[in-house]
Amino acid sequence: MATYTIRAVSKQVRDYNGQYGPMKSYKIALDGAGADPQEAIELSQKPDTAAPSVGQILEGTIDRSGQFGPKFKKDFAAGKTFGGSKKDEEGIKAQWAIGQAMTYCTNRLKATEHIDLTVVEALAKDLFAMTDRVKSNTDSTQAVTELFGEGEVQEEDPFEGMVLA
Repeated sequence: MATYTIRAVSKQVRDYNGQYGPMKSYKIALDGAGADPQEAIELSQKPDTAAPSVGQILEGTIDRSGQFGPKFKKDFAAGKTFGGSKKDEEGIKAQWAIGQAMTYCTNRLKATEHIDLTVVEALAKDLFAMTDRVKSNTDSTQAVTELFGEGEVQEEDPFEGMVLA
């Protein structure tokens, strides 16, 4: 997939129903590898997606094989998950972190104690940040060795002494 910059956007917008529901079609001109700056390229997207703008960066390919002119095909893997945005992914990760923090705190309490939400929030933030560190580390054995040393197991509880009420 290549990266392109939008150099012009036509004021004409066409609404139509495509195989994925209602769509908006824009004519754009692009700068980038293999793009002719004078060529009008169709960009179709859902109506709730922000309209393209001059200077916007797009990742994808220009498909010239169709009979109705060139079409821009977005690379949905670039900066986005298919079916949702990066913001959606962050929200899911946050929900997971909060759930894990609640489970941890609940399992440590006696039946008569109450959960201190500031402790849950602090733990959830740590778990949220941890997911990116874990995903980016390709050698988990090395990371464990760096943290705990060769053959050692650390049994300390980082929440020991904290009041969970």
